[in-house]
Amino acid sequence: MTPLVAETRCGGHQRVVPRVYTIAVVATISLFLSTLSALAQPTLTVDRDVVTPGAAVIVTIVGNPGDHYALIGSGIGAGAPHAGISLAVGTNFALLASGVLDGSGRVIVNVVPAFLLTTLDRYSIQGATSTTPDFSTMQVTQGRVLRNGDLVGSLPGTIGAPGPPDPEGPPHAAGRYIT
Repeated sequence: MTPLVAETRCGGHQRVVPRVYTIAVVATISLFLSTLSALAQPTLTVDRDVVTPGAAVIVTIVGNPGDHYALIGSGIGAGAPHAGISLAVGTNFALLASGVLDGSGRVIVNVVPAFLLTTLDRYSIQGATSTTPDFSTMQVTQGRVLRNGDLVGSLPGTIGAPGPPDPEGPPHAAGRYIT
């Protein structure tokens, strides 16, 4: 037997509704609200993953218009916590850019990863947005890994930059063609 719940209707009348329907309505509303919060999750995109040392990468962060943003980077790919959130960068992270998202909810930042004169093969970046400038509560983007273009080409299974053309060989002597 299904348990019943009394539901008040207009005029003080009550109608008995099976508990299953009440649970279904609550579950639907919860799913809708969780979808809305997922839509509010900020995103981070880059124009490329492989970067030549000294070159800039174009990073775009998208979130809620007027929110504060921060872009952080690290040569280590995880381990830093902030505001109860585990970040996708290491504890040695650097603040690369910060400010307020424009009216469209986006910011475009040029970032030069710390590859020049190092042996780093990767550099992790992550964005965060917050309604407060101190980021006491925040939402983070997925972390992204930028790879050092000078080192990626030397990895097994990858294709590096094309090398110089081979020198032309000596001319062949004229001779008889034997079949």
